[in-house]
Parts: sequence; structure tokens; C-alpha cells
Amino acid sequence: MTAYDIKMDEFGPYHGISRRALFIIDRDRKLVYQDIITERGKIPDIDAALAKLKEMAGEE
Repeated sequence: MTAYDIKMDEFGPYHGISRRALFIIDRDRKLVYQDIITERGKIPDIDAALAKLKEMAGEE
């Protein structure tokens, strides 16, 4: 959790949990997409992540 800076120190009564996040890491282990949510009740943008995957696959 700390490698991608998604750890929250506090979230209500909870401590040390992760934020909602979506990462795409390519075959060379390079981070090519990230969406880290800081707003309560939101989720990562799945459509944007799928578009990135299609772009990576050459299906633009």
C-alpha cells in the first residue's frame, strides 16, 4: 500500500487502510495508469482504465 501512496493514516475508526485505487502496470512492470480516489463514496474511473488498456493493445 505504501509503494503507490494509497495508504490512509485514518479513516473514521480505521487506521492504515488503503484508498480506492486502480493501477495498470505493463509487462515491463512500468506503471502506465493510476486512478487514486481521495473522495469518500467515489470509485476509480473504469471506463478510463479500459480505454488505456485498449490503447495499449492497439485498439484505439
